[in-house]
Amino acid sequence: MTQAYTHRFTEVHQLAGTLDPATYNGPTIEYTPYVNLAHHQRGVFIVQVGTMGAASTLLCSLVQSTNANGTDAKSIGAVADKLVILQQTEGDGNDTIAIEFRTDELDVNAGYCYIAGTVHVAGDVPLSALLLLGGSNQLAVPTAMWTQIVD
Repeated sequence: MTQAYTHRFTEVHQLAGTLDPATYNGPTIEYTPYVNLAHHQRGVFIVQVGTMGAASTLLCSLVQSTNANGTDAKSIGAVADKLVILQQTEGDGNDTIAIEFRTDELDVNAGYCYIAGTVHVAGDVPLSALLLLGGSNQLAVPTAMWTQIVD
C-alpha cells in the first residue's frame, strides 16, 4: 500500500521489533523478534551505533525463518547480501545503518515468511535498533509497539 498524504506514517509502517539502547558486550548475538511478513511487501532494519570500544566489531544482518521462534533461521540470499560490518579500528562508530529488504527476497517456496534483524557484537558496542515494515496489504497496521504517537 502506498502512503497517501493523509495517512499517518504509523498507519502504513509497522514498528515490528526493537533492540533497546544499551552497550552490548561481546561476544554476543542479539535478535529483534521474528515477525511474519504475510501482510507486507518491504521493510528496513535500522541500527544506530554509538562510540565503539577499542578493537570492537559489529555485524548487522537480516535472517529469515519459517516460524516466530527462528529455529531454522538462515541468511537472505548469499550471506553478504544483507550484511554490514563495522570495526572500531577502521574508525567506525557513531553510525546509522539501514538494511532494506523486500518479501520477494525470502525463500517463500520453502516456507520462509518470518524475518528478524540481528547484531553480532565483539567488544563493547553501544547501539539501538528497530525493524520497520512497510507496504502493508491492509490499513491500518498494528501500533501496539509504539509507546506514544503524536500528530
